[in-house]
Amino acid sequence: MNKKLSIIIPTLQKDLSILSQLLNTLANDSAVGEIIVIDNSTKGLNFNNPKLRVITPETNLFVNPSWNLGVREAKYNYIGILNDDICIPQGFCSKIIEDISSDIGIIGTNGYSMIDKTYEPEKITNNSYRLEKTSFTTFNFGVMLFFHKDNYYEIPNDIKIFFGDDYLVFKNKKNHKTNYVIEDLMMYHYGSLSSHKYSDIVKQEASLYRRHTLTILDRLLSYEKTRSRHLFRILGFCITIKRDDIRYHNRINKIYGDYKE
Repeated sequence: MNKKLSIIIPTLQKDLSILSQLLNTLANDSAVGEIIVIDNSTKGLNFNNPKLRVITPETNLFVNPSWNLGVREAKYNYIGILNDDICIPQGFCSKIIEDISSDIGIIGTNGYSMIDKTYEPEKITNNSYRLEKTSFTTFNFGVMLFFHKDNYYEIPNDIKIFFGDDYLVFKNKKNHKTNYVIEDLMMYHYGSLSSHKYSDIVKQEASLYRRHTLTILDRLLSYEKTRSRHLFRILGFCITIKRDDIRYHNRINKIYGDYKE
C-alpha cells in the first residue's frame, strides 16, 4: 500500500498567485492524498481539486491552533504542514514521504537553504536534498514540517503564532525521538518578518513557551543549545554564550531568538 500525505496549509490569502502555484504542485504529486487549507482569511478559496478540503473558521485561528486543527482533521498518518508563501519542486513530497516514520521526530527546513527573492517558480527544477540531525529549530524551521501523526503533540492554546515548531521539537526530544532539518533543497520563501509588528507578541509567547517547557529543576540547573547560543540556567539566572560555529540572521535574532532564550 502506497503511503500518502495529508498536507495542512493555514492561510490568510495574502498572495493568491503563490498559494495557487503551491496547491497545483501539491495536487500533481502522487504522494499527496489530501490538502487541508485552513482559511483564516474567512473569504473562501477559489481552487477546485478533488484533493482539496477547505476549512473556514468563523475568525482567524492563528498559526498554531490551525496546525492543531489540521492534524486532528487529517486522515493519513503522514503529515506535512506548509506555509502558504513557499514554492517547492515538483515531486518533492513523493521523495520526503520515504524519510518520514514513527521512529523519528520532526523534519523541518533550514531558512539559509531557501531562496528569498523574485517569484520564479519555473527555475525550481531540482528536488534533491539531504537531512541532518538537529537538537533545536533552525532559522525558518517551521516554514515546512513533516512528521508521523504519532509524533505530533498539540501545541498549547495560549501560544498562537510563534514557538509551535520549537514545542514540537522539544516534545519529541523529551520522548527520545531524533529531529531533522532539510538542507540544500531548492525552494522559494516569499514571507517577511516585521519586528515592529510582532515583537510584543514574541515576548509574550516566549514567556508562555518557557512556562510550558521548563520545569522548576530546569530553571535551577540546566543547559540548552539553541540555534544562536549556549544557555546555562543556574538558580533562576540565565547565562548565554553566543555560538560562533553557525551562521545567524541578526534581524531574526533581535525579535525571536533572544526572547525565547
